[in-house]
Amino acid sequence: MTKEEMKRLVEEHYDSAINDQNLLILDSQLKASFIDHGMPPGTPPGPNPAKKWLAQLKTSFPDLRVSLHHVVAEGDIVAVRATWRGTHSAPFMSCLLYTSPSPRDED
Repeated sequence: MTKEEMKRLVEEHYDSAINDQNLLILDSQLKASFIDHGMPPGTPPGPNPAKKWLAQLKTSFPDLRVSLHHVVAEGDIVAVRATWRGTHSAPFMSCLLYTSPSPRDED
């Protein structure tokens, strides 16, 4: 896969899985061996943990949108700089913290 193809895949991932809330697309975007290094240690590989986390995220931030500012590819790594914006309307539990809803926009 070329750098441009990798960048396009990552851009499509954010747009389809997060902005369009199409979690089924993760089955074709993420291999069974995919490891999300942002998840807690011991999280199994594959698309299912990402689906579960994104579903929880969308429950807590139903109008969540991600705007990509930079997408950079080098070797087999793609990095993004992005803004995540949404209204916090339900509790959210991540691997780092638990937050109660606050009816305001969050960045």
